[in-house]
Amino acid sequence: MQRNPSQNMVYHDLGIKAAQSLVTIKPRTFIELGEQSLKATREFLSDQLAVKFARRLDLFETLPALMPYIDRGLLGSVRQDYLDWFQRIRDPAVAKEPDNFAATLDFLRHRHHDAVSRTVWGVREILRKNGERLRSGDSDVEAYAAEEQLQHFLTDLFKKYIRFELVMNHYLLARQSGDSTAILNKGSLRDTIGIALDNSTGLCRTRRGFSPNVDVQTSTPAVLTTPTPHFRRPIHYVTQELLKNALRATVESAKYSGNGQASYPSVRLECDATAEGGYMVRVTDRGDGINKEAMDKVWSFLYTTAEFPPDLTYETWKREPKLAGFGCGLPISRLYANFLGGDLTLESTEGKGTQATLTLPPLVIR
Repeated sequence: MQRNPSQNMVYHDLGIKAAQSLVTIKPRTFIELGEQSLKATREFLSDQLAVKFARRLDLFETLPALMPYIDRGLLGSVRQDYLDWFQRIRDPAVAKEPDNFAATLDFLRHRHHDAVSRTVWGVREILRKNGERLRSGDSDVEAYAAEEQLQHFLTDLFKKYIRFELVMNHYLLARQSGDSTAILNKGSLRDTIGIALDNSTGLCRTRRGFSPNVDVQTSTPAVLTTPTPHFRRPIHYVTQELLKNALRATVESAKYSGNGQASYPSVRLECDATAEGGYMVRVTDRGDGINKEAMDKVWSFLYTTAEFPPDLTYETWKREPKLAGFGCGLPISRLYANFLGGDLTLESTEGKGTQATLTLPPLVIR
C-alpha cells in the first residue's frame, strides 16, 4: 500500500520509537517519579507510552502467528487503535499542555483496557477458528512454537498494561490531589480486602442468585487494621479474582441431601503477617478441585474453563457481569504479584478443593 508524505512521517517516527527500550516499571519507580515534578513525569509518560505503542505495533506486524490476521476482525481494530494512540501521544499539543495530556491519559486508560480484552478475544478466535491450520505444520514443534509465540505475546501485553495503567493513575492522582504518593493507599488492608470481598460476593449473588459464606480469619489482627502504605489496585484485583474463583468452584460443586437441599461449604479467606515483615492473603475452597491436566494450563492466557456459545460475540460478552471471565484472572494476578516482588501459588486436590496463596514482601518506599 502506497503511503502519502504525512503517513511516511508517522511510520518513520514509529520505526524510531519501536527501536528504543522501555523502562522497567517497578514499585520503586513510583517513589522516584514522586520526587520529580509533574512536568518531568508527564515527559516520562509521553515518551514511554510512545515507545510502548510503537513496539506493540511492531510486534503485531512481525509476529508470524499474528501476521495473517492483523488487517481484519478484532486484531485489526486493536492495531488501528495503537496507531491512533501513538499519533495522539506524539502530538506536541498533547505532550506539552498539561490539561490536554491529562485528558488524553484518561481516554487511554479506558480505551486501553478494552483493547487488551479485544486482543485476547482475537487471539482466542484465531486458535478456535484456525487451530487445525496452526497445528498442521510440518511437525508438532511448529504448532508448539505458534502457541508459545501467542502466549509470550499476551504475557508481555498484560505485563506492560498493568504497569503503565498504574503509572497513568499515579500521574492523574498526583495532579488532582497534589500528593506525589497518592497512588499508595494509606489505609488498612482490611479496607482493600473488604472491598474485594463485597465485590466478589455481590457478583456471585448477581450471577447465581446467592453467595456462599466467606469466613475471614487472621492470626495477626494488626496486619488488617494497621494503616499500611500499599498499592490498592493490585491487591484488590488479586484478592477479588481468587475469591471469584473460589465462590464459583463452591457453587458448581454443591452437594445435595436426600430432600434436594444444596449444601455449600464456606470459603476461607486468611490474611496474616509473614516472618519477613510482609503479608499473605490465602483463599481456600472445598470445591471439586483442579485436575492435573488443567493445573498445567491455569497460568496460560490461552486457556479458560469458561464455556462460550460458538456464536457469542465480544460486544455481547463484555456487556454481561461475569463470575467467570475468559481465563486471564490467574495469570494477570500472578503478574501483579510479581510486580510487587511477591508470588502467587496454587495447590489443588481433585475432589477436595483449591488453595491459592498471595505472598507479598513489605513495601519499601524509602
